[in-house]
Amino acid sequence: MAIFEETMYGVQCDRCKKIYEEYHSGSTVFVDKESVMEAAQDDNWLIEDSKCYCPDCYECGEDDEITIKPTQEDDLPKDERERQLLKDFYQ
Repeated sequence: MAIFEETMYGVQCDRCKKIYEEYHSGSTVFVDKESVMEAAQDDNWLIEDSKCYCPDCYECGEDDEITIKPTQEDDLPKDERERQLLKDFYQ
């Protein structure tokens, strides 16, 4: 029996951290970047400017204008966000 390592690729939402799961197979990893990006986009994930967003985290306006929904962290003052990041880091 041989043991080997293989690189796989997946997509994670940059806003909510949800991991893309292919609708029909349930697969979350693919053998190449192009395949996973194409599959995610086919399932309405937004991938642009090296950022990925699941369908729950963006809206498409009447003029096809894309709006990324704000996170709760976006509503916090800067010093509160920094405290939260430090708290999360040290837990």
